[in-house]
Amino acid sequence: MADSEKIRLVQTLILNDLDEVLLVKWDDGPNKGRYTGCLGEVGDGESDEASAVTVVQQLVGLELQADRLKKVAGFDFVEDGDDDCHEVEFVYRASRTEATKSRRDTDVKARWFKIDEIPYSSMPADDAIWYPLVLRENYFLSGTFRFVEDRLLDFQVQDAHTGSVVCRSSGSDK
Repeated sequence: MADSEKIRLVQTLILNDLDEVLLVKWDDGPNKGRYTGCLGEVGDGESDEASAVTVVQQLVGLELQADRLKKVAGFDFVEDGDDDCHEVEFVYRASRTEATKSRRDTDVKARWFKIDEIPYSSMPADDAIWYPLVLRENYFLSGTFRFVEDRLLDFQVQDAHTGSVVCRSSGSDK
């Protein structure tokens, strides 16, 4: 699939000054019953940053300032051999005042988790790999995650600035 045909997604991890991250639990769709950051498609003609602001506002009602988003990663997701999704990841640091203004009338359940209590077992498999790197380290990451159905087959994540491999599965040596 050509890059222009790939589904483009944005995911924003919102951190507050209590060292907590806001995750949403999905009621339907491919992530039904699982937690992720605020995740959604990039709108037609919209920048990644503008889409991140829109997605967060629609999901949890927080009004983010685009200039405070920090782009931390860009990943390709390959499902059953089709390179069909590119996801750009952001981290946003919110003050305690901003963080308490979230809406409660949305289709997802939003919840704050301490960073060391993130429920990785209730999340997509790739999140346990890259979340710790961007929440505790100062990386800008790129990489590829290969799935069959919902099972992670292999992955490789590198520092996008240096190209050095940060982590990979044993199946990524091919």
